[in-house]
Amino acid sequence: DTLNEIDSLVKSLNAYWYGKCAQPKESFGLNKNPSTAFCLMYMLFRQKPKRRHIDRMLGHDNPYMRCVALLYLRYCTEPKALWHFFEDSLEDDTE
Repeated sequence: DTLNEIDSLVKSLNAYWYGKCAQPKESFGLNKNPSTAFCLMYMLFRQKPKRRHIDRMLGHDNPYMRCVALLYLRYCTEPKALWHFFEDSLEDDTE
């Protein structure tokens, strides 16, 4: 399931993964692929998780799981409703 994949595979929240390029150095910036975190977040968009799944993600021990949940909410929730989800995370000192 997607939540297990986020928990085990996501190691960064960069939007892009820059692969090694076999072309000249000038074209290095052209070889970018979506990161694992953003691919899995796209899977969440397609699955339309229920509120209980989002709450489970936000309460997870893995900080990347919580961050993917917050990014997902940022893209698909009305701005006025975001505070409810973000409030507990604002003082989180996990690095």
